[in-house]
Amino acid sequence: MRRGKILCWVLGALVLPGCTTLERLFSPPPTKPAAPPVKRETAPPPAPLPAPAPVLSPQVGKADENRLRRETEARIQHTERLLASLDPRRLSGDDREMQAIIKDFIGKAKEALATTDLLRASSLSEKAQALASDLASRAK
Repeated sequence: MRRGKILCWVLGALVLPGCTTLERLFSPPPTKPAAPPVKRETAPPPAPLPAPAPVLSPQVGKADENRLRRETEARIQHTERLLASLDPRRLSGDDREMQAIIKDFIGKAKEALATTDLLRASSLSEKAQALASDLASRAK
């Protein structure tokens, strides 16, 4: 019996400290406390964009203004006559696209004339006339 008591004491001495180890092995790991939510500062809304600057164009003298207006109007009329003389059935897809571009240039030139932006109107009418002349020569 003495052996049994000794064996119980030895087993108890070995098992009791091991119980806490066994508990640690079979229990879930301790959870970390949740981190406090991070406060995110919202960016202020973007500032409204400033109004666009007015378009600056060089000043033209009164005599030059009249001459430029007449020349521009004449180019626009000539270009419109060239476009009217084209047979739409003979135009390829690229030629029709070019015709649309020329009409757009003419429309913008007329708008520029209406706002007395004569240099822009003149430039647009020159481009439209050059493209129309090229298109007319290819279409014939």
